[in-house]
Amino acid sequence: MTAAEFIEVSSSSTKATSLRFHHAMKSRWLLELKL
Repeated sequence: MTAAEFIEVSSSSTKATSLRFHHAMKSRWLLELKL
């Protein structure tokens, strides 16, 4: 694995993690609005 491939993989996994985190925050925010 080259350095460029490693950077590509780590940046894509970071994007996936932040998307999941953002989705969780949004879901929680929507739940709080309904209460």
